[in-house]
Amino acid sequence: MENPIHAAYVLARSLDVPISRTMVADAIETHPDYPSLLAISEGLHQVGVINSGLRISAEQLSDVKPPFIAQVRNTSGQMKFTVVQRADEMEVEYMDTETGEWTKQPRASFLDCFSGVILLAVDEKLPIEHDYSSFRKKERQQVVGRVAALTMPLLVACTLAMYYVLGPFPALDNGWANTIYLLLAVIGVYITLLLVWYEADTNNLALRQVCSGDADRSGCSALLESKGANISGTSWAKIGFSYFLGAFLMLATAGLTNMQVLPLLSVISLLATTYIVFSLYYQWRVARQWCRLCLATLVILALQAGLALYTGSYNYLGASQGLEGAIIDYAIFASLVFIAVQLLIPALKAARLGRSHWLSFTRLKHDPGIFQAILSQQPTIMETTHGLGITLGNADAKHKIVKVCNPYCGPCSKAHVMLESILATNPEVQLQIIFTATDSQKDMRAAPVKHLMAIAEKRDDELTQRAIDDWYRSIDKDYAAFATRYPMNGELEKQGLKLKAMAKWCVKTGISFTPTIFVNGYHLPEIYTANDLKYLLTK
Repeated sequence: MENPIHAAYVLARSLDVPISRTMVADAIETHPDYPSLLAISEGLHQVGVINSGLRISAEQLSDVKPPFIAQVRNTSGQMKFTVVQRADEMEVEYMDTETGEWTKQPRASFLDCFSGVILLAVDEKLPIEHDYSSFRKKERQQVVGRVAALTMPLLVACTLAMYYVLGPFPALDNGWANTIYLLLAVIGVYITLLLVWYEADTNNLALRQVCSGDADRSGCSALLESKGANISGTSWAKIGFSYFLGAFLMLATAGLTNMQVLPLLSVISLLATTYIVFSLYYQWRVARQWCRLCLATLVILALQAGLALYTGSYNYLGASQGLEGAIIDYAIFASLVFIAVQLLIPALKAARLGRSHWLSFTRLKHDPGIFQAILSQQPTIMETTHGLGITLGNADAKHKIVKVCNPYCGPCSKAHVMLESILATNPEVQLQIIFTATDSQKDMRAAPVKHLMAIAEKRDDELTQRAIDDWYRSIDKDYAAFATRYPMNGELEKQGLKLKAMAKWCVKTGISFTPTIFVNGYHLPEIYTANDLKYLLTK
């Protein structure tokens, strides 16, 4: 995760808020002022964490109750956000902005990089309901998929190795060499996969940390973006990944005791030592940067070449039966891997670029000034809404939302949950719900609308809001069960005129679909959803 998102997530989890990384990212990344402290503050507020930004003096640091977010300057001079877990007169314990690990530092040293700006959360949490389980399920599925993709080659290699040791293969003299070569190939696949991944995603903080030990984490970037990192327009990372995975696939399919494979792979490994010399010279004398993953790749190449020299299997290349078939097999495997990588990397870059453009568009869309300019061009409500439907929230609110809905409409239910969340977090919002039902016995919408209107007539805002939530959050929309929970004596028959008034208003206003939302008298533009309003309506 990016630093602002990670800091917000750590703070929320420290306060025992049930929240996922994806929920935090969605709330903060789409803020028009991302990656500012304001974006973190309003993003945390949306997920239920009440907070406020403060500027404090050095003397006040130990008086602030942790945990809290603090703005600090890292070793490269960049302003970052950290979470302070403990601060006393001698020492400060906080989250390292680069590694994400908890670290301790003398108070004086911490104050040298501390800007004086903090984001302080309070113990009280807003009553916001999130679909936490679905977010966590989605994240677990992503993690399982990534782990499976990374561990499958290793599992296959271990299975083949056990098959060789336990039988039924005969214990041939050089079978162990094939096993070692395969395991080295698996390690090489992992390392070069990280290099290819880094090539596709240079901003990945985890990969930057692994790749280089420099303070600015620039080793891999300096090498992978240099002229020496490519040959005829193709990166060495892609070639290395194809080389190792091709060897792995060849050994995995031919069998670990197949003596026709190792001579060919041994010769290829010895030829690859020329790249070791080239890469070391280039990193040392030309780029003047050392990349951990690059050096690890060279170590694997050297070990494979050493294995070839130790076994002497390269001497049997000419005498090996089926040499032509082995060459063709390796060429096919390596070529297929290379073609797949050539196709996948541009697709991954395009996907990241697409997300980047989407985030840029969303941040632009969430700019209040742009929203007001677009909103002012939309059709306005010509017919008064006074006395219609059900009104929730502050009567003197700055922002008034009118939602026209159908009690059995699925999108209306989703919009209601979003608007209810806005009501819970923004006291300057009032919500008026107008229903499209008619006062006809044949209209199935009439019964639940009359019931909700009758409940609202009791002037108990808490009961009304609970009943509306109960109806719209229900999946099956069972009116009989709903009526049992909220019994009425004869109030339903008195709601006919109210339904007729709402139906007449809907016809005059030209309501053609639900939900239809109006904000401060203007029709909500099509590019906006109810969920966007949480960024746009000021408190």
